[in-house]
Amino acid sequence: MNLDIVLPAVIIILLLLFSAFFSGSETALTATSRARLTELERRGNWRASVALTLTKTRERLIGALLLGNNVANITASALATTVLVKAFGDSGAVIASAVMTVLVLIFAEVMPKTYAIAYPDAVGYKYHAITSANDDLFMEWHKNGKCVTVYSTDWEDVVVTNFT
Repeated sequence: MNLDIVLPAVIIILLLLFSAFFSGSETALTATSRARLTELERRGNWRASVALTLTKTRERLIGALLLGNNVANITASALATTVLVKAFGDSGAVIASAVMTVLVLIFAEVMPKTYAIAYPDAVGYKYHAITSANDDLFMEWHKNGKCVTVYSTDWEDVVVTNFT
């Protein structure tokens, strides 16, 4: 087997799995019942407690999940384009666009979101640790001025941080 094809293929699959995780988490944590999470937290369920904490800052949570999702999708697509251009020349870019569009739509968007909407509570607090870590990483980038972010649903209160 040619390592020039196998290694990028494995990395692309891993990136699609990350994208699926972010997509499913976004759907589950926005669709989950806060009343149900509150009841589970009251009964001592620590996962529900963390999920409830995450859902209290939905804008920040969605921003962090979308950032992770976009990084995974764009990196996978760029890697696929690089490999297929080497293999097929300029037409490899078109092939990569077509293949990655289908893979991302089916395996990284539709399937995980369908599962998450069917089982929002289970998905929402089952994967809280990774979602929470991604949210914390996003906020660290924000605090350190490493990325441009816009927060707020009220345009009078928009907060923008720029590259430093």
